[in-house]
Amino acid sequence: MKRSICIAAMLLAAGLSGCGSTERTAEQIAGKKYYYEKEGFGGSFSIELNADGSFLYYEGNLSSYIATGTWSVSKDTVTLKDQDYELVNHFRIDGDSLRFIAQDSTNFMNVKVQDGEAFNA
Repeated sequence: MKRSICIAAMLLAAGLSGCGSTERTAEQIAGKKYYYEKEGFGGSFSIELNADGSFLYYEGNLSSYIATGTWSVSKDTVTLKDQDYELVNHFRIDGDSLRFIAQDSTNFMNVKVQDGEAFNA
């Protein structure tokens, strides 16, 4: 009986903590700013995911363009859709990082991010 209770408690704790789940919710990644692991276009390249589903990114000090648009999450993938240009970029959530997915992404205007490169919170 004790063993069954212990196993049930462990399973419940694992389920509540999200242990083993790769799915992340928008609330877990929203309200954060993510910085490219490499140099941006003359400075830091950052992506800010707002809680209202909007984003902005700034490729660096030499860029005059501050991109805005909407973002969404499906399983462990974040998709950014630029509102001014037809740019769509995908990222895999990896802990506190977003890893660029080159396949089906259009990439950015001034910085060409390679598959798997990270933006860290």
